[in-house]
Amino acid sequence: MFACAPALLAASSAALASITIVNPGAESGTTGWTNVTGTLVSDTCLDPTEYPPHSGSYAFRLGDTATYEGYQDVTLPAALHSLIDAGSLLLRLTWWESYLNDSAADTGRIGVTFRDTGGATISTFPGSNAVGVTTGWRAQHTFVLFPANTRSIRLHMYGLRGLGIELNYYIDDIVAAAKVQTYSADLTITNPGAESGVTGWTNVTGTLVSGVFNGAGEPGPHSGLNCFRLGASSTYEGYQDVSVSSRATAIDSGNAAVALTWWQAGWASDSDSGAMAIAFLNGSNVEIGRQTAVQIDNDTWLQRNISAKIPAGTKTLRLIMLGTRVSAGTNLNAYIDDVSAKIIEYTP
Repeated sequence: MFACAPALLAASSAALASITIVNPGAESGTTGWTNVTGTLVSDTCLDPTEYPPHSGSYAFRLGDTATYEGYQDVTLPAALHSLIDAGSLLLRLTWWESYLNDSAADTGRIGVTFRDTGGATISTFPGSNAVGVTTGWRAQHTFVLFPANTRSIRLHMYGLRGLGIELNYYIDDIVAAAKVQTYSADLTITNPGAESGVTGWTNVTGTLVSGVFNGAGEPGPHSGLNCFRLGASSTYEGYQDVSVSSRATAIDSGNAAVALTWWQAGWASDSDSGAMAIAFLNGSNVEIGRQTAVQIDNDTWLQRNISAKIPAGTKTLRLIMLGTRVSAGTNLNAYIDDVSAKIIEYTP
């Protein structure tokens, strides 16, 4: 069920102008991309532990340093401006990702900054590092509304090395497309901020805890009187199911997405980590897909998000909290607050 009346937005039957990315698949080396930290590589992916490019002869590898950041600025066609300013145009960003087939420790993501006519930042959607695949290539999707007055976007590639010397996260076939949003609604999450204890959440491993957590080294709630701590065991997993069966037509047509947002913090002197995931369940409650954010340790409150296209046949979204105790001690000091999710539908 939904928390508020959906916003039904006017759709256009006319074909939308395309958004052009220079060298989206590394076939022209690294032309079009500017390095900020590290050096982007156009890779043939011929090493035995690599997978061949998703298409063509090359894919991007995010360099040989501990972190990578690079970007490309993309001007939006004038034909899109009126829809953007009306608040009815959605950016669908798609790329394919891969890792070495003997490790998925390195991670990456693509974020986007929305900019006005003069190039000033309107807002930024950072994206979220997703847990890697161990075989082949996987499509990643970001869905976000263009803010009014957006005239260009800056696409950011980010990478984080987990093991080894190279940053073995690969990107190929980046596509940015404008879609008219036809429906958007917040999903009803029971007790999203721990104000009702742990009501609504089901433990799988460990025990979720609700509290104020404002002692020495603790973050205190992001909002309200309480937040969640991910228990007192070596790992935590818990979930809440949210039905989306009423949106089956759009989901089964391949024109629906979900965006999950939460706030996350840690304890100042340790390295315990946490994250969230979305599992897609069919009518028999069988999982048919999953999108999982990388577990991170951050001391202060950080807004995190993941988004994904909803697979056909999905009837239920399972919102999952995950945590791992890394430091000594008994508590798993990863904290989550203010969980929210939105379903989005758009034109083909």
